[in-house]
Amino acid sequence: MNGSKYILRSLRYILRMVVLLGIVFAVMAAAGLLDTGDGNLLNALFNSRNGWLLLGVLVILAGVYPGLAFGETRVRGDIEADRDKIRRVMENYGFVLSSEDGKTMVFRAAKLSRRIASQFDDTVTVTGLNGVLFVEGMKKDIYRIDGRLRHELDGEE
Repeated sequence: MNGSKYILRSLRYILRMVVLLGIVFAVMAAAGLLDTGDGNLLNALFNSRNGWLLLGVLVILAGVYPGLAFGETRVRGDIEADRDKIRRVMENYGFVLSSEDGKTMVFRAAKLSRRIASQFDDTVTVTGLNGVLFVEGMKKDIYRIDGRLRHELDGEE
């Protein structure tokens, strides 16, 4: 994963976490579990040790998340010759072809529920270069796909 993708994923993750915390704070305030009078909420968040600690934890989590959740595997194969096999394997795992060019195939989850569960970061990219397929995406997806791709591509040689 290149640096710009890493930073973009990190920024998107911290934005999602801030939105999620905002929703949690709003629900707590609506339920009367949070003292929101006279700006106490903002004071508690930004003028206290716990508020800065929360902010620090969010930044650290956002910084390490892309490295922990995303990765790349390599499989022997030719993207042009094995295009149908790759598409079949991806469809069996619930992905549909989103776009493609000569050397790259981009897949997305077929079901909306799966896309929402992965926070719309469900892209799996298969890139071919010199007889090697580079499969990039969420680790939980690419490791399952990797084994099946190896079986499909090596099984018929």
